[in-house]
Amino acid sequence: MQKWSYEAEELLMFPIHPDDVVRDSDDPFFIPDEYAWLTTDSIGKNTEGKQKWIGRVIGKNQQYIHFRDSTHRKWIFVKNKIDQIQIHDLVIVHVDYKIGETVKANDIFILKEVSN
Repeated sequence: MQKWSYEAEELLMFPIHPDDVVRDSDDPFFIPDEYAWLTTDSIGKNTEGKQKWIGRVIGKNQQYIHFRDSTHRKWIFVKNKIDQIQIHDLVIVHVDYKIGETVKANDIFILKEVSN
């Protein structure tokens, strides 16, 4: 079996086809550009205060959703709105985040419902 070895200059001679490029949209937690502007923060930044997170619902349990944005995941208390939300829905959640406290949704909007 032949091993290929190329210098950096030689690699520039090879054309790159768009289908060869790995895109962020292949990530199931990628936030579509049409919605990305709505977010004010992300879970991964661990910033306290009022903010809007956009991401997917990856689980449900009693009155909580397991929410995942492009950086991290959290359980969020959504109270009586749990019945309106499905796993895999793309949602925007308004929270007043405080480190160490239960995350409660002040409001939640479904941006894209899961296709049945």
